[in-house]
Order: sequence, then C-alpha cells, then structure tokens
Amino acid sequence: MSQSDYDEYGCGHCLARRQRQEAAPINVPAALTGAEQSNAANTEAARLIHDATARAARVERDAQDAAERRVRDATAQAARIVADAHTEAQRVSAEAAQDRERARQERAQAVQERVQAVQEQSRVLADARALAEQIVQAALAGNGNVQHVSAASPRASVSIFFHGEIAAATDRFSAASLVGAGGFGKVYMVLPRRLAGLNMLLAVKKLDVDSMQGQAEFLQEVQVLGACRHENVLPLIGFSVDRGVTEEEDGVCLVTSFMKGGSLQDRLMLDEAARRRLNKMPGAPPAGWAPLTWQQRVSVLLDALKGLDYLHTPDPVTHKPKILHRDIKPDNILIDAEGNARLGDLGLARQQRPAAHNVTTMTSIAGTNGFMDEHYQGSGRFDAAADCYSMGISILVTLTGLPAFEPSQGKLDGRCEVEDDDEIVALAETQAQWPREVAIAVHKVGMALVKRNRERRMTVRQARDRLQSLTDEYMPPAPPEHESVERECAICLSAPRYVRFGECGHSALCQGCLDPFMRRPQPVCPVCRSPVTRGGLVESDDVANQNTFVHPLHP
Repeated sequence: MSQSDYDEYGCGHCLARRQRQEAAPINVPAALTGAEQSNAANTEAARLIHDATARAARVERDAQDAAERRVRDATAQAARIVADAHTEAQRVSAEAAQDRERARQERAQAVQERVQAVQEQSRVLADARALAEQIVQAALAGNGNVQHVSAASPRASVSIFFHGEIAAATDRFSAASLVGAGGFGKVYMVLPRRLAGLNMLLAVKKLDVDSMQGQAEFLQEVQVLGACRHENVLPLIGFSVDRGVTEEEDGVCLVTSFMKGGSLQDRLMLDEAARRRLNKMPGAPPAGWAPLTWQQRVSVLLDALKGLDYLHTPDPVTHKPKILHRDIKPDNILIDAEGNARLGDLGLARQQRPAAHNVTTMTSIAGTNGFMDEHYQGSGRFDAAADCYSMGISILVTLTGLPAFEPSQGKLDGRCEVEDDDEIVALAETQAQWPREVAIAVHKVGMALVKRNRERRMTVRQARDRLQSLTDEYMPPAPPEHESVERECAICLSAPRYVRFGECGHSALCQGCLDPFMRRPQPVCPVCRSPVTRGGLVESDDVANQNTFVHPLHP
C-alpha cells in the first residue's frame, strides 16, 4: 500500500490511539511558553476538526450508497410487477377472447337447433292439421258427426274439434270463463253441453300457436294424455289445431275433463288468489273451502303416487314406454269433486328411450324452483330419481303447508331434515289434525324420496306401497255408494261405464279402458281398491244406467 492510499481514519489501530488521546487530558509541558502552548492547542484542535470532518464525510457516503441501492431495488421490483401485470393482462384478454368465441359458437348452435326445432314442429303441426282436416271431411261426408273419432282398437276415443266450436263454448275465451294460467297457456271452463253436446264439465287449455315451446308442449301433451289411460292421470277428451276466426283466437287447444276440486296447491294454501280460483268451481261450498283433512291429504298423495308409478312403468304389451313427468308439484295434482286426484299438465313429460340407460338428457332445464333435483339442475340429466325428488317435496308441502322454497329459509327439504319425532310433529300443519304416527310416517316417506344420495332414494312404487299401508291401517274404507246415476268411466272420464266387478260390486270402466286395465299386474277396483279378476267381470251396456254399487256378485 502506498503512502497516498493510507487512510489513518480507517485504520483500527490509529482509531484506538486517537480515542485514547481524546479521552486523556491535554498535557501541555510546563516548560513551554504561552505562545508555544497556544500553538499546540491550535494544532490539536485542528486535528480534531479534521477527524470529525472525515467521519461525517464517511457517514454521508454510506448513506448515499444505501439510498442508491434501495432505489435500484425498488426500480427492479416495479419493473417485475409491471411485467407480471402485463403478462396477466394478456392471459386474461386471451381467455376472454376464447370465452367470447365459445359463447358465439354456442349461440349460433342454439339458434340453429331452435330453427330446426321450429321447422320440425311446424311440419308436425301442419301434418296434424292436414290429418285433422281429412278426418273432419271424412266424418262430414259420412254422417256429419265429428264428436268422437275412434281407432279400430278398443281404446277410448279422442275428439277433434273445430277451433270455432271451442271459441264459442268459452264465450270467445272470455275472462269469465278463465280459471287459470300456466307457463304455456291459459285454462278455460266449459259448461256441460256447450261443446259438441258433451254432457260434462270440461277444461280447455289454450296454447299460443306462435310459441315454439307451446307447440312442443301441445304435441307432447297430446301424445302422452291421448295414449295413457289410468284413473290417476288426467285423460285427454279432445283437441283442436285449426286457426281461429281472429288472430286473438289463434292457438291450439287441449280439452280435458274439468276437475271440480281444484289443484292441491290451491287447496293447501287457501290464500286470496287460491280462494278466488276455487270459488269459480261449480258446486263450490257456500261457506267457503275448508282446509284439507289429513285423510284427504294422504288420499290425494296416494293417488298422485299411483299415477306417477303408472307413468314410470313401461308396458311391453301396449308398447307404452317409461314416461318422466318432469314437473311434479301440487299445482299439477288435480282433485275432482269426490276428492280423487289425477296428475295433469304433462307438457314437459318425456319418453325415456331404452338406450338412455334410465337417463334422459335435456338441452334446457325446465321445471319449478324448489321442486327440481339439484343433480338435474347441474347436469341436465333427468331420470326417475328426479321425479321422485319432486314427489318428495310435494309430500312435504302437503304435510307442512309450507312453500317448497323461501328466499330466507331455503328449500323445504332442508327445513324438514329433522329426526326427533317431536320436531316432526311440530312441522305438521295443525289445521289438518295429523295423528302423531301418521305425520311421522308421511315425513319419512317424503324425506326418503329426497335423499341426497340418489341411489338410496325410495322409488315411487315403494312410496306408493307405504302410503297404501298407512291408508289400510288408519283410514277405514268408505261405505258403498247406492246412487242411481249414470256415470262416466273412472279412467277416461268420457265413455259410459260398461263393466261391473263381481268381486266388489262396483261399476267403474268403459269398454275401451277395460283391456289395458286388466293387463295390469294386480288390478284393483278404482273405487274401493279391492282385487278384481277377469273371471268376475260383468259386461253390459245396461251397467251405465244401474247403480254404481250393487252387492258383490261373486263373494
């Protein structure tokens, strides 16, 4: 190291020496004169000033180096953050562009499918109108009677009406005839003998002809209602497919028997709107509608389960496939004047093809909030277990009188998820006066149908059998009827009764509904539920004019 590079202020030895010198008192030799002493003090002071100045310069230099280092680090970190943000922005922009392109392709595909569906449905409707016109012209060329057009098979007939006939019978679809409205159309009431001379109360469901969804519902409901015959499924009496006199009257119409007891939903809730609809029913109680008793509720639920079990059960003899209802709810469980229930509104029903492995995949989710299975909502795959879920919620609504869904409370099955018997009884609606054992049993059936583990859910048939056991145990059979009134078939509600069951003495069926009914695995009388056999049948045109009940012919 050269002399010029030596830093006495940076040397540790020199620093220690200076500290010792600073700490020691300044000893001025006594022999020095006053001038010499002053010069020595000045020299020492200059040295001390020089040391302090060097120390301050060193501290300043260190601080400047640290500041420069921090600035460099901050600048580098900011550059990294900007680069990362730029990269993330590019990634998000690319993903957004991909999402937009995918959405555009999906919209284009949906539009194409919708156009194809419209074209197909328009073609089917055109074929149906052409067929209807041919049938009508043939009937007019024969004897002018177009009330009932029957196939060669013994099935009950389905009528084809002119649209003008239905418009006249409903007073041009007046508000006075309106009794309800649904997602695909409005429902009107037709008094007896106002439509083609039919001596029965009828319901007309008018669908918007310009609604693609309404056309699809019409075609589906015509097929399901027209082909299915069961005492707990609302039968199709007839339909119209031609144009009305005015654009306001345009639309396709379904004609069914009118259920005088209203819907289970209205009978459960009995709010102002429900009472207004129920009070339009012929024969409405003068004192108003009373809440359903527990016996009536169990009977209605049992009928609904029987109807759903019929839809779910394929029939190889008649080639009836397994049918999924897809919109089970109290609004679609209809009650007649005697308290018997039937499943209605089958516009969303779908046939399950054998190759579907018990699953039908839907391109759009349809149903009612609170009654739809979460698995179906998430996957679009509908099966019998999804119908079971809807039926289970309907049972819980009937038991509790609570809505299926409330924004503040969530879905009803969550509120009913209790195991303590006292809590179950507390859930049951008090106005129905549920017996403790019955309320607990009905709750268990409802919860078994809505289990989250879909593979462990109770089947519709198991639920039907459980409620049937409850009915047999807690509800004694009603006394036999003794009236002498002509009554229509208990299944199709249109043809006169032709058959009497010798085992119980009841007449219930027409000739067209007899064969499909007797092909059931274990047929029972629709009136009293007693087992019946083909050997005990009494068939005669005179049955329609006899008492509905006579003493059993084959005890």
